[in-house]
Amino acid sequence: MQYLDVFTEKWYDAIATTHYGKSVGEIHKQAIQKMLETTTLSDPAARLTAEEYHLHGDPVLRIHTQSKPDYSIDSAAISIAPAVVTANTDSITVNFTVTNVGKAIGDTARVRVYRRFADSRELKIADSLFINVSNNKSMQLRVPVGGKGESGNNAIVVRIDEDNKVAEVREDNNNAAKSFAVSSAGLQPLWPMNYGIVQNWPTALLATPFDITADSATYRLQIDTTELFNSPVLYQLDTVTRNGAIQLMPGNSLQAGKVYYWRTTVLNAGNPGTWSSASFTYLPGSGAGFNQGHYFQHLRSAYSKMYLDSNSRSFKYNNKFNNLYITHGIYPYSAVEDLHLSITPNGNSNIYSACIGQSVIVNVFDSLSFLPYPNPAQVSGTVGGCAPNTAWSYLQF
Repeated sequence: MQYLDVFTEKWYDAIATTHYGKSVGEIHKQAIQKMLETTTLSDPAARLTAEEYHLHGDPVLRIHTQSKPDYSIDSAAISIAPAVVTANTDSITVNFTVTNVGKAIGDTARVRVYRRFADSRELKIADSLFINVSNNKSMQLRVPVGGKGESGNNAIVVRIDEDNKVAEVREDNNNAAKSFAVSSAGLQPLWPMNYGIVQNWPTALLATPFDITADSATYRLQIDTTELFNSPVLYQLDTVTRNGAIQLMPGNSLQAGKVYYWRTTVLNAGNPGTWSSASFTYLPGSGAGFNQGHYFQHLRSAYSKMYLDSNSRSFKYNNKFNNLYITHGIYPYSAVEDLHLSITPNGNSNIYSACIGQSVIVNVFDSLSFLPYPNPAQVSGTVGGCAPNTAWSYLQF
């Protein structure tokens, strides 16, 4: 039994729930009482822990708490994908998180989501009850984009407790908006498909305007070996053409085996509008297919337990933190129970006990998984095998 762990658990339970808002002395007293109820008074180690656990400080002091809930959201808690929204975009994905920075009351909070158009009209797109917002609650929804008629500056607006039915600490942090633009002036790359392999060059690049009903315009094409479009080999071509499927015929040369990025836009008084980009790999003589092997291409991927380092441009594993709790004792002053000689990796108490009273025990852990290596055959000169929980012990002597 890890007595300090039990005490700490009961202390946090008291401060957060049963004795929320009370003094630290009352919280401390409650934690000791609940620890003894869990471990029983007949446990001498538990009684020793309770009697020797002192509160150094004024027991009348109270930790700051809130008397009411306080639901909060800001624009940073709202995200919209994709980053570039055009009249050709089918829909956008909206994610947001509502946070309660006040008291958790276990009640519901009504959350409404609106779409605000460029002409200030608002359309309600979601009306949900968030149950028991003790810390935070998240929501995801897809919102259709209705083409050219919805172009301009738009916004997603989230309003919490719009009807003011819940008494809160503050009422001025319940609304937030995230702006996004729907562009109808631009050009969307069609072919080569993103990450595709191009076998022959020069070849026509195909794109389509965001607004296929627009009059003729001047479109700009750029091709480069970096998605920053700032290298010495940057190629640029301006083409005046009508709407519909647009064919762009570049006149530059490419290097075999290289990844190239290309982007397009429409010029307004000589100024570029919204850029749309894609990439391809030039592999002459190869078969058709796809290739995603360059740094900027990999930035479009999602990763689990690893990341792409921007400095070295190499993949690296995320750091993983492990907890190793070791209990040590010297018999007969302690170590009178199996758990008094124990190792607890990441909360799993399955390594304990010793086969002889005077011994040195070595345990071996895998460096990647942090799992203990078993020693069922009791090799390496070990002594014992007296209990199942000593099966991970090496060099016990």
